[in-house]
Amino acid sequence: MFSGSGLSKGAPSYLPDWRSLNQFVLDEARAAGLRALPGLSRSTVAAVESLSLAELPVASFSDQLVTLAAGSTWFEFLRLLDSEQTNAGHRALAELAEAGTLAAIASTNFDTLIERAFGERCYSFCGISWRCCAASSRGRRSDHPIAHS
Repeated sequence: MFSGSGLSKGAPSYLPDWRSLNQFVLDEARAAGLRALPGLSRSTVAAVESLSLAELPVASFSDQLVTLAAGSTWFEFLRLLDSEQTNAGHRALAELAEAGTLAAIASTNFDTLIERAFGERCYSFCGISWRCCAASSRGRRSDHPIAHS
């Protein structure tokens, strides 16, 4: 199963997906730059206002953001965007795993809501795999992989 960051957009989690997060950062940087440099020519202001992620690929924008602005604090910033409330999508993945239907998850999520949903169903994570607490306590081992990129 592949899960992108859109999984966490639903209620009650309400976390941004990757594109929305980058759009917010671009909008705020654009506004801050224009406030800090009030004497710019009209053509320069128009050029700054026209910047969009449609012209700046999200991956390139994100890479520059991390490299130039956040550096090693990027992951600390992403932790601020985590939530404690899982949504129906997170819980559905945990239910599929509990039913034995889900063998693996690959995720680009920057939050820990998938892990929280599994914890709510008594699954623990060991490295990059999950294990059912009940199965472990009975001496059976049932590890499944989860990968974040």
